[in-house]
Amino acid sequence: MKKKLGICLVVGVIAVALVSYGVVKMDDLQPVSFGLGGSHGAVIKAELPEAPETMPYYRVVDEKFDDAMSPEFGRVRQKYLPYEEEAVRFAEEYIKSHGGMPDDAVFGGVSTVYWTHYRGDEVVEKIPEDIQVGYHRVFNGMPVVGPGDEMTIVIGNNGTVLSFLKSWRELEYAGEREILNASEAVERLQRGETVYELGGALSTIEIDKIELGYYSEIPRVKQEFYEPVWLFRGKGSRGHNVTLPVWAGVTMPTPIPYRHENRSVRRL
Repeated sequence: MKKKLGICLVVGVIAVALVSYGVVKMDDLQPVSFGLGGSHGAVIKAELPEAPETMPYYRVVDEKFDDAMSPEFGRVRQKYLPYEEEAVRFAEEYIKSHGGMPDDAVFGGVSTVYWTHYRGDEVVEKIPEDIQVGYHRVFNGMPVVGPGDEMTIVIGNNGTVLSFLKSWRELEYAGEREILNASEAVERLQRGETVYELGGALSTIEIDKIELGYYSEIPRVKQEFYEPVWLFRGKGSRGHNVTLPVWAGVTMPTPIPYRHENRSVRRL
């Protein structure tokens, strides 16, 4: 097992960002055949953590999915928004009455969304549109990344729920995977062998944290297993959060063929 060591190096990688940063739409994220596909810079300023020899991987048994939307969402101006702390309470009450909060759900944050009017580069008006409350998953103490396993609740006038999206997969133990050490994962990153590709330039990414976790596919896309990944986390050149997932297993899984499924949206 290699000891921890500090490194600072620049590698050419395919830059991967989370959906919430608005770089790509969720349906544009697709698993790919691996290989160098871009030349964005990643500066690694993090210690390489020790890795276990093996990690569990999990079989997907089922997916709890719900997609609901109010006719008001995006159409009626929300003039009476609650405070963000109150919005979290409204969101949790809604989740409690619609299947309950999963035991491994973690509060991801709350933010007010604004409609912004610019004159050139100057902001001349900002109008609150709604408040969004998010939750993500930490499974058996390990972070789960990707577009699946999330809950997002949009709160409007007087705490009204405007939108609710939930994707949470039921998992069972399937076996063990032999794991690459962190320096070998850096070599994969250098070759551009990330889990999925991303369109659009992100310039230089500064990696300040490296950890192990699991990857969750797009909601309603069939995913047979949850496989371990090395997560390279940091900031893009504009200060936004970026996560670069790299398969952690010595043998990489076969990429999942992308298949879009039309969702049935429930009316709130």
